[in-house]
Amino acid sequence: MWEDLLQGGCIFVTGAAEYDDQPGPMRDALVTNQRDWLDSIATVVRTAVTEGDFSEDSDPEQFAFEFNALTLAYHHASRLLDDDRAGDRARVTFEALVARHKA
Repeated sequence: MWEDLLQGGCIFVTGAAEYDDQPGPMRDALVTNQRDWLDSIATVVRTAVTEGDFSEDSDPEQFAFEFNALTLAYHHASRLLDDDRAGDRARVTFEALVARHKA
C-alpha cells in the first residue's frame, strides 16, 4: 500500500524543498495546502474522539503532526535510502500512533 502512494515521489516534498525559503505565490499555495492537510487530519481525529473511537485526551493537532512526520519519514526512507522495509516500518509506526489514541 505505502509503496504505491509514492512511486513517482511527492510533489509537495519537492515543492517544500524548493520554495520553503522563497516568498511568493507558490510558497503561499504550498503552505495553504499543507495547513489544509494537517487540519483535515485533525478533523478526522476530532471525529474519532466524538464517536468514541479515540480517547478524549487525544490531541488532534499532535496526531496530525506525527502522522505527517510519519509520511515524510516514509518518503525519505523509501525514496532516498531505498529501504525495502520502509513500508513495514511505516505501518508499524502508524499502528502504534493509532493505538496510543484509541479509547
